[in-house]
Amino acid sequence: MSGKLLGQEGLKLNYTAILESENYIELEAVLYFEDGESLFYIRNMETANSIKSEYGEEEMNSIKHRPDPLLSFSPPRDSLIHQVYIDRDNEIIKSRRTIFKGGKYHPCVVIEPTNSINWEITNKSREIGSYTAIKAKSAFRGRYYTAWFVPDIDINAGPWKFHGLPGLIIEVTDEEKGVQFLFSKLENFDIGKKPISRPDESIVLTINEFAVLNDPERIAQEFVNWISNELPSGVNLLNSNAISTSFSITGIEREY
Repeated sequence: MSGKLLGQEGLKLNYTAILESENYIELEAVLYFEDGESLFYIRNMETANSIKSEYGEEEMNSIKHRPDPLLSFSPPRDSLIHQVYIDRDNEIIKSRRTIFKGGKYHPCVVIEPTNSINWEITNKSREIGSYTAIKAKSAFRGRYYTAWFVPDIDINAGPWKFHGLPGLIIEVTDEEKGVQFLFSKLENFDIGKKPISRPDESIVLTINEFAVLNDPERIAQEFVNWISNELPSGVNLLNSNAISTSFSITGIEREY
């Protein structure tokens, strides 16, 4: 297979995702690509079934954006772990995230440019499935990655936010194995039946705005302020310095 897939067909690539933030369990991830647009997502169906079993259908939407009653300020459980849309014509990335404000998590869309990853292409190659892939390396937001791309498939796409190589990226791992996207299956799909969709939320932030709001110390202080406002006058429950913010370093992005 070579060249861009044109006409009424797009590209669908399945990966196995293994993430430190999800306790290294194997998750199914999917990349859809058509005419310069791509949509990537990871969905944890075990989490979806757990939420549905615990709260029922009607309460799922309200519960997943509410703080945990045990004074946790980690993001709520949600079956859709990552959703990333890339528009190559307009050179923007839109990703689905959450921000903590006013005692609860709010869904938002984070926008950033597409030129933020600088790759070093090597002369090393190996076979992955039935494809000959070339090795490339990059440092991105606190992790060091190795990517394998297929130059015979002339498509600028890959899992999550990874793109910018002269061929389809079919595997990405960081050096600590905390982020792994492993090739599973490549096939065409009918774009009339599965159109590319974009994250759609009411709050839109730039990557710099999100980095400020997502700072662990700010989230901790925001959480303490919210708890304090719920308590009777004169009662102090806790201090933000006593709260661990270590949860933030397990995400794909460790820094901005």
